Amino acid sequence: MRPATSLNGDWGTIVDPYFSGLFSFHHEEKANGWFLNQKAKPGDPFPIEYDFAKAPTLKVPGDWNTQRDSLFYYEGPIWYERDFTYQPKEHTSVFLHIGAANYRSWFWVNGKKVCEHEGGYTSFNCDVTSVIHAGGNFVVAAVDNTRHEDGVPTLETDWWNYGGLTRSVSLIEVPEAFIDQYDLHLSGGEGSVIEDGSTWKARYAGNGSGGDSRVRRKDIRKGW
Repeated sequence: MRPATSLNGDWGTIVDPYFSGLFSFHHEEKANGWFLNQKAKPGDPFPIEYDFAKAPTLKVPGDWNTQRDSLFYYEGPIWYERDFTYQPKEHTSVFLHIGAANYRSWFWVNGKKVCEHEGGYTSFNCDVTSVIHAGGNFVVAAVDNTRHEDGVPTLETDWWNYGGLTRSVSLIEVPEAFIDQYDLHLSGGEGSVIEDGSTWKARYAGNGSGGDSRVRRKDIRKGW
């Protein structure tokens, strides 16, 4: 098992039906959106119109529909925020792992965007190695369960349109070189034999560089 740090629990949440925390009037992503998690200071020229520290919380994992009566029928964006502490380790890459976010989601760590995802029932990972630091950190997510005519679920559907961070969220540590994906093809004649079409995709990072390599079955020693 890869070392993991759970980020489950209470997250500060803000309902944002117009998505004004991320998009401008012309639907362009803001440079000073709510993902910065800014704190109001005396003399600020512009007011900070949000405060995750004082916002009501929702539990993660969990849908928002059944945790708060006012959100039972809600469809639209909701922001999530959680503070956490971390101590980086040498020769280690760190990923933010999301078990599921329904339906479209955006994630930032310490104000830096680390990934976007569409799909409410699949897990995904965001590489946060370059943005996480020793001590206090924060992660912000925006989750939008708005239905679309050409989306899933569509405007007419036969299941409840849940929204939120519906499965666990965690930090996962891996070595600088690790297996990212693998694809195995078992022989039709003998189920224990791996065919030549199989591949392992390995990723590596270090000394400011990174990349990936793909190794085919014929290049791998017998016995793997």
